Amino acid sequence: EPFSWIVTTDVPDDIYKCSKTLNDSDNTKISWAGYSQFTIIDDLDMNIKYKGTTKVCVVTGSTSDTTVGTEKNLTYGTDYTIAVTDGKGTQNSKITWSITESGRQKLSPVLLKQKGVKLRIYFESVIRNTIGESVLGKPLKNKAKLEFTNSSGVKGTRESDIPDVHTTGIKIYKLDEKTQKPIAGTVFKIASSEENARNGVFLKQWILNASDNSYVRGENDIVVTTDENGCALFKGLYYGTKATKYNNAATKGTGHDSGETTYWVVE
Repeated sequence: EPFSWIVTTDVPDDIYKCSKTLNDSDNTKISWAGYSQFTIIDDLDMNIKYKGTTKVCVVTGSTSDTTVGTEKNLTYGTDYTIAVTDGKGTQNSKITWSITESGRQKLSPVLLKQKGVKLRIYFESVIRNTIGESVLGKPLKNKAKLEFTNSSGVKGTRESDIPDVHTTGIKIYKLDEKTQKPIAGTVFKIASSEENARNGVFLKQWILNASDNSYVRGENDIVVTTDENGCALFKGLYYGTKATKYNNAATKGTGHDSGETTYWVVE
């Protein structure tokens, strides 16, 4: 199942070039060259696959990272560019959003005549189907950083906190009741409730929609089959209490260490 990330950063007053009169009586002026670089780089755990950017927007009227405010979308190709380095499951992936001069102009708190302007990025990801059993139940981390060159030509970096996502799995063994020898080739399906299990309503596979590179729920049930050791593994399942859109998943009572998720497995 796809899941979303939100990256938010404050926008400096001098992100875009400006020449401004402060006092009309004595014609006092200030000016600055503006930032020449304003780039967000996201470092995704190797077991997470980037699936696309939903939107990049300028935010006004937001008093904190957890309030929505008013969002206005920036335009891909004009206001920002995206570069993706896919780690292909063997190393972390890197996604880079570079804000162009046009984008920096639209973000300018001075030109917007707003305080507390923010840049917010929404993007989608999925757990890779190659995720190893040893990783299940452990945090998959995601870290973002801001790289910039300010009006004075000074380069700098600001790093985010490190949120994470968790996934788990269910391992099943099929053994002969008398001999206790493993039985290969037994098929299992999985449901989200007892009622669904009894009515033959099972969890579905998510499939890639080639037209927009997004994932959609397919029509085929998730199926696993026991191997020569009599073992079958469902993986990539969520568990615990899901954090809400703007909650910190590490906050007690909202994260992976809270609540439980029950699944029903049917042979």
